[in-house]
Amino acid sequence: MKNSKLIELLKALSKEELLEFQEFVASPYFNKNDDLVKLVNYLSEAGPDYPIDKIKKEYVFGLLFPNIPFDKKRMSYLMNYLLKLGERFLAIRQIEKKDSLLQTYTLRDFVDKKLYKHFKFLDKKLEKEMKNTDGKGEDYYWMKHEISKIRAEFIYSQKIRKGDNSIEALSESLDEFYFLLKLKYACEMLNRQAILKKKYDLSFAEKVKDYLKTKDNIPPIIKCYLEIYSLLSSEDDLHFQNILKTLAKSEDQIHLEELRDVYLFVINFGVRKIRGDRSYYLEQTLNLYKRGIEKKILFDKGFLSPWTYNNTVKLAFMGEEYDWIEKFIYAQKDSLAQRFKEDAFNYSMAELYYHKREFEKVKDQLMKVHFSEMHYQLGSRAILLKTYYAEEEIEALLSLLASFLQFLRRSDEISIQLKKPYINFCNFLNKILRQDERKRDLIREEIKNTPLLAEKNWLLKVLAENKII
Repeated sequence: MKNSKLIELLKALSKEELLEFQEFVASPYFNKNDDLVKLVNYLSEAGPDYPIDKIKKEYVFGLLFPNIPFDKKRMSYLMNYLLKLGERFLAIRQIEKKDSLLQTYTLRDFVDKKLYKHFKFLDKKLEKEMKNTDGKGEDYYWMKHEISKIRAEFIYSQKIRKGDNSIEALSESLDEFYFLLKLKYACEMLNRQAILKKKYDLSFAEKVKDYLKTKDNIPPIIKCYLEIYSLLSSEDDLHFQNILKTLAKSEDQIHLEELRDVYLFVINFGVRKIRGDRSYYLEQTLNLYKRGIEKKILFDKGFLSPWTYNNTVKLAFMGEEYDWIEKFIYAQKDSLAQRFKEDAFNYSMAELYYHKREFEKVKDQLMKVHFSEMHYQLGSRAILLKTYYAEEEIEALLSLLASFLQFLRRSDEISIQLKKPYINFCNFLNKILRQDERKRDLIREEIKNTPLLAEKNWLLKVLAENKII
């Protein structure tokens, strides 16, 4: 049972969710089999570690049915049925999180059951709630379309024809929902295209863009994605300025989760431009990070991502805002989820000490990083290599460089997208340290033209210093 889908599902539940699941299974509306209640109660007690000897099928069956010989088929049936209940429990929890979804289901049922008074009351209530919605995003436009569809069905069932504009409203709501998603997915394809060098067919997205440019009063979120699409497809500075203006005017009208995605699209574009030493993009992208964190736009489920935390620090280093960085590192530490907090903090402090040239403190700080994520393990080695170089500890530098490169090449646990930038970093550092004076210009061009490369600006700086060993 140890590697079963049932145990994997139970392990994924929090303590509170596990208790709720026990109550769910005990509810006769969802389950009338008492054996399943006993099974979930026992397995809940065996968690969170679920030791093998405690969850063997034979052992658990003996506890459930002490006077009956082990029946493999019956045990498998119980496990499978409990798994199905677990899947249903998760689905219902998701539905219950979205009250608007429940209300649209209720509204449709009122039409089906010809409860017209109930329908009109709830319809007016939902219309009022929709008008008072502050932040509009994908869920809002989906719900608007669903309500429009149900209203059209209601009017048809009432055989109302005169003055009926429900089909037109339904069509318009579909357009809004479709254009939002079409542009959002097109932006993601362009984003991946820039990183992975993969070509996507965006011909229809171009038609959507051309069509929307002829329209007035485009909803703010659709206008944002239209600007982002134009920005990513043309890389024109004007579109970058336009999206910043659009955000400044209308970000309060966009749902927070949707706004977070918009910010990340613009930030990722800005970061790519910064690699070309464009100070304007550095300033604007760092400002987006600052505003996104201050207003909690870049928070996810109440927490600041460790990558957002560390990336903000990196950009601030590039802008040489050292006093602000130290305040930020301490001020936002408690905004991080507990499992990332110490590593993200210690890693950022190590970078700060490196930039302050307090190299012993760099080493002490890196000793406190426990590598909760592979990013920290790889990034920490890069910082240590940079530290050895700054201290001119050549023997330690070459030894670490060789072992780091060997680790990267042998490890099968690291994705190629994460591994490749550091392999390239090590290879270029090797070339620079052992460079032929005549090849310096060639190496510089190779560094500039290599897309997956960690510490690109630092490598160019080291190359310019012309230290040869």
